[in-house]
Amino acid sequence: YERWGLSKYNSGDCSGATEDLKSAIQRGSENPELNEKLGTALFKANNFKESFSYLLKAAEANTSSVVLAEMTGIAAYQTKNYGKAVEFLTVAIDGNSTNKELFTCRGIARSNTGDDAGAIEDLKKAAAAGTSEYEVYRLLGDSYFKQDDFQNAITTYDKAVALKADDHVVIDNRGKAKMML
Repeated sequence: YERWGLSKYNSGDCSGATEDLKSAIQRGSENPELNEKLGTALFKANNFKESFSYLLKAAEANTSSVVLAEMTGIAAYQTKNYGKAVEFLTVAIDGNSTNKELFTCRGIARSNTGDDAGAIEDLKKAAAAGTSEYEVYRLLGDSYFKQDDFQNAITTYDKAVALKADDHVVIDNRGKAKMML
């Protein structure tokens, strides 16, 4: 199964490789490459929940791979495992500090773990890199608000409203921030 799975994976047949790689792992293969390949194949199929466990094993065995850390961090983020997302996205950002998607995901993960200062830092970098993601501005505004930085909260909420004018929660939060000035 291992040889067939790797052959299919290396030829670009990720979906065909998945079952063979799972079988090889279940049968006790000692090849550490299998977790990475299976996790990657599942990741490419947007099966983040299942890919995360295999990528985590691979990333813990290969701590020097930035690409593996990035996939593991994004899979953790997608499955709402925000602590692991922050951990692995930090490794990925250290190796690729210009990727706004990584800052966005880590900023949102930090926001969800209560690290508002860290969330502000990351979401500001994502916004400066030109993101047009509504959620970045909403969470950045929320983080500013929690830090009692009401002027920056208002400015950021304005950007969120410009992207999604019908979000009454953001509009209400902007109004609350204005009342706090």
